[in-house]
Amino acid sequence: MFVPHVIRDLSPYSEGALPPGEAARVAQHLLSCERCRRALDPVRAGARLARTLAPVTAPASLWSELEVRIETPRPWRVGWWRLTLAVAAAVAIAIGLPWWLRDRVELSVATGAPSPLETAALEAHAAAAPLDYETGDPERLHGWIADETGLQVYLAALEQKLEGARIVRAGGVRAVAIAYRTSGCPTTLVVSPRRPLGAGAPAPGLLRKHIAYRRDAARSLNVLSWTRGEQSYALVSALPGVGQEACFVCHTDPDRRALIARLALEDHR
Repeated sequence: MFVPHVIRDLSPYSEGALPPGEAARVAQHLLSCERCRRALDPVRAGARLARTLAPVTAPASLWSELEVRIETPRPWRVGWWRLTLAVAAAVAIAIGLPWWLRDRVELSVATGAPSPLETAALEAHAAAAPLDYETGDPERLHGWIADETGLQVYLAALEQKLEGARIVRAGGVRAVAIAYRTSGCPTTLVVSPRRPLGAGAPAPGLLRKHIAYRRDAARSLNVLSWTRGEQSYALVSALPGVGQEACFVCHTDPDRRALIARLALEDHR
């Protein structure tokens, strides 16, 4: 059965501008479509870049010049070579930007005290509290999280064993802690809305995914944290390296998984 892609809906979807029914349709499609999930990354990157642009007040002289030009009609003309260059540039960006962005990942050591999100993830990982929802089905877990928190968490869970999730607090913000096992190792992923966390949210990368790494030596745990779009994440495990193998719970693309597997800090090579 042919299922149409939702690429044209990704921009309003990422900005929360779709009606609830349409947003649910797009979210459901993204669960099973790797192509559309890939296309969503540059859309969100472009939105993040736009939010970093500060408004600038135009000088009064500019407005005077514009008024004169508006009042003086001129025939609309554009050189064919300018139009050709503009079209060629647009095509090059549309084709090349998604592939360039998908390989832009950087890893650095977190400095200072643990953020509220990291603290919440460490506490959730150590907690013996029962899960609010137990399931090994990625689609069911995605639906439960969306209903309970409004967060969109896409899980692949190929070799990982999902156990379920529970509602937690991260810096006073309602978040979700997802429990699963990677190669038999207990793993916890905490997801929270970014904006209410304020300065407590991991800094998003500009045109790249920035991941902060923290080592909890007392408990021999690795903590990875990052922000993507309007959601922030913290991942805790005792896996080798920097614990990046646990990231595969959300990734099925072989190239992306290979990139994540190569992530390393200088003192962890």
